[in-house]
Amino acid sequence: MHLEPERHRSPTISLTPLIDVVFILLIFFMLASRFGDWKDLPVNVLPSEASEQRQDQDWLTLTVTADGQVEMEGERYAVSDLAERLQGRDATVLITGEADAPLQAALATLDVMEQEELVSHAATEGAYLFERLRTLRDSHDCIDEVRGMGLMLGMEIVKAPGEPDGERAAALLKACEQSGLLLLRCGIHGQVVRWLPPLTASRQEIDQAVNLFQDALEETR
Repeated sequence: MHLEPERHRSPTISLTPLIDVVFILLIFFMLASRFGDWKDLPVNVLPSEASEQRQDQDWLTLTVTADGQVEMEGERYAVSDLAERLQGRDATVLITGEADAPLQAALATLDVMEQEELVSHAATEGAYLFERLRTLRDSHDCIDEVRGMGLMLGMEIVKAPGEPDGERAAALLKACEQSGLLLLRCGIHGQVVRWLPPLTASRQEIDQAVNLFQDALEETR
């Protein structure tokens, strides 16, 4: 057996990427130096007759406070009294709001959710709705899957396992609408029926909705 020593090739370096980088940097510096020569950017704005007229008008500023009232000319009024206070005033109204006004509204909403125990209510009634929909799935081949959390659930409508049926889902929603039940569709093919009842939905209302949907399933066979 004859062995020959391996020949070591000289390493080669490609300069193409380096040339590209240098070229891009060159363009950047050319543009940067060009922009640096412009100390001022002249902009000519023609005067507007409408703007001159607005300067002569009476301006009235209304500020929405954090507690839901309206402050006008140093005094606070309830929103219900605002129309009477503005009657007869020929002025341009500018409405602003205090910075923490949206925050107070959000906190008030959270307080109501806590007082009414809406989170636990949604969990309990959502689990009940989920089981009702799973029962429908077990008895109807067109329902492939029921998924979701709480009172936000989705039902997959199919022709066969893995074959979305958007037309059947649309027909179901139409039949439900005629019975007074409003549902939505989503999914790539519009095959998912969305259940989004309010957080305050009662057990009786959930039963009524599911029964109407079951009737729609029978009507659209």
